[in-house]
Amino acid sequence: MQLLMTSSCLLVLAAANVHFLARKDAAHRTISIKDIEARVSASLKLVLNGKAAGAQQEQLSNIQAAMWKTFHAMPKNAVGRLSPGATRHMIRSYFVARHGWIINGLEVDSMNFNTTELHDSVILLEKVPRLVEDLLAANRRDHGLLLTEVVAMAGVLEQLILDETFELLHVAYTFNDCTTSDRVDSYTLLKIMASYMVLFEAGANANLTDGAKHRLVMKKLENHGGGWHDIRVFIHDTVRNSHYSQKDRRNPFTPTLYSFDDAWQLAAVLLSGYGAVQDGECRGMTDALAQLDPNGNGRVPLHTFYSQPPTADYQFKEAAHYLEKIGALDKASSTPQVRIANYVQGPSNCLVHASYFSVCCLAPCHGIMRELEGSVRAPSAPPEQLLSIVGNISSPSVDAPRQLSVGLQNKLNAIAVQHGGEVPLHGRLFAQWLHFAFSQECPFPHLVENTSVITARHWQAGKNGFRVTPAEKSRLIQEGAAIEEAFLGDPLALEWSNEEVLPLQPLQQRGHNTISIAASAVVLVSMILVVIRIGLASLQAASMPSSEKLNNIVAV
Repeated sequence: MQLLMTSSCLLVLAAANVHFLARKDAAHRTISIKDIEARVSASLKLVLNGKAAGAQQEQLSNIQAAMWKTFHAMPKNAVGRLSPGATRHMIRSYFVARHGWIINGLEVDSMNFNTTELHDSVILLEKVPRLVEDLLAANRRDHGLLLTEVVAMAGVLEQLILDETFELLHVAYTFNDCTTSDRVDSYTLLKIMASYMVLFEAGANANLTDGAKHRLVMKKLENHGGGWHDIRVFIHDTVRNSHYSQKDRRNPFTPTLYSFDDAWQLAAVLLSGYGAVQDGECRGMTDALAQLDPNGNGRVPLHTFYSQPPTADYQFKEAAHYLEKIGALDKASSTPQVRIANYVQGPSNCLVHASYFSVCCLAPCHGIMRELEGSVRAPSAPPEQLLSIVGNISSPSVDAPRQLSVGLQNKLNAIAVQHGGEVPLHGRLFAQWLHFAFSQECPFPHLVENTSVITARHWQAGKNGFRVTPAEKSRLIQEGAAIEEAFLGDPLALEWSNEEVLPLQPLQQRGHNTISIAASAVVLVSMILVVIRIGLASLQAASMPSSEKLNNIVAV
């Protein structure tokens, strides 16, 4: 997809000689860990023992409030703890639904646990996300994780991502002729925070060395609309809210001045809310595609998808082979159709790309699932209960209450029969059923042989082109127009597959043996090393990774 009204990240020129983890030389950078091992291992104990204080405790409380419904509906092992797949699902769902963040290494269900690296004295910076993944995988050799432990891991990842941008705030101060020891007024603070967000959006293409060029970009953005207007309003609202929250602690007769620590706290708020603000463009894209949906079933004929006039707000340029690989192309009927939910939530619509995460469209289906999980509070439920709950859930495209179609009722009953009377909430068949119940919000659970094709990193690498060529686009438009559109068929009847996948089921319990002793030691070392990375990010404050956007970059 290409927006006519681009956001600020499309205007920033790449610069050389900066300390990005995402740069080409990042693959060879290592760090020593022995000097800080004791300090950060103690921090881990504080987090896992629930003894965090202040803002950190508030952060963990907010995460737990967002996760508890899902936790109660997760399949658990014999001791009431989560399997590795369930742990990863909870972490992934939290970040996608709350921030639109896709955490690198947590996109798919496979685990990567390399115990040999845990004993090295140095570690590659680019492997920090893998160490976090190792921590989540550690319960393969233990008894699983409790909710408090999953919350702690989400908190670690959240802080890790924030720490990535620490260098950007330093640069934003410099580009606005300030030092981090200055106390600045609200006008200057707004300029600094705007610079910070522009640098963040630019990713690996951010200019961190040329202040004059950056100021030229900011001047061009003053009258810029589209996504940048929403970001600018978000920045103003965040600073205004912060100012109001301090009204009882400041002198009303003197101007309010802000320290670097104040700006850093504002940066955390901006980063946390960025995905929700940018999701306005995703919602606009969904609405635009819904206008092209002839039957209201969440599908747009492929030739219509490509036939948008130059004046349209959205130009869709992804190739058919890309759409098919990510599960966005329905070829069951005589006319190929684009599944709206799969396309909008696909990797080509991700914005910022960092070494640890990408910012993508929020997933509205996660909100629907949380409502279901909160009502059921169990891993499975009878079809009658689910029909009643789903019939009373509204979404941007569905008004409640409603009576679900006979076809959907029959499919749900068939899933229950297949599983002995109840429907597993986190299996492929129920995800498929939800897609047909909420076709614009819930993606079709496409089965893929290589799960990397649904990640932004796969297409971002440049080796796998995802743009349609002009010749191919013209051919597909002509072929589609020549097909009689009257027969598109019923997607529920044409696409339904009875293949089930239950990725969150706990592993079979293993008997006690001597291997468990060594495994426990590996788990402990893994946990320590993860938090070492967190401490390093905070102490060195020089790690701002990012990768190129999939959308076009307009150099200034």
